[in-house]
Amino acid sequence: MKEAGKTLMRARVREYIHLLLSVPLTRMINEGEDLMLSEFTWQGDPPEKLLAERFQITSGFHPGQRSIIESLVEGKRVLAIQRTGWGKSLCYQMASLYCPYLTIIFSPLKALMRDQCQRCNTIYAIPSAIVSSDFSDMCCK
Repeated sequence: MKEAGKTLMRARVREYIHLLLSVPLTRMINEGEDLMLSEFTWQGDPPEKLLAERFQITSGFHPGQRSIIESLVEGKRVLAIQRTGWGKSLCYQMASLYCPYLTIIFSPLKALMRDQCQRCNTIYAIPSAIVSSDFSDMCCK
């Protein structure tokens, strides 16, 4: 029975990935690109305030991060290609705070998944969980 559940989960994940990949990307942000959308207005706290107060980052955004967050909040699909440690996870975590619905993030890195899930729950006050056959239900608490 346990193996059947894993097979079903893998099939569902494949379906979701296929669905996500079938919709064309509206924007691709490369390193160094920082597009500011002047017509965009934030509902609630601006990202700079959340960056300092919720994420405890006072050095500001890396070039391109704010544009990625804006695009995600506008409902656009983004492919962000950046070096390791640049702060891609922050973009998706912050954008999720502006969305009144569930945000799903796919990550192939198990160690990153656990670390990000724990940080979201304990430090950033963003309820999060991991859906994976490799982790127990309590892995993020």
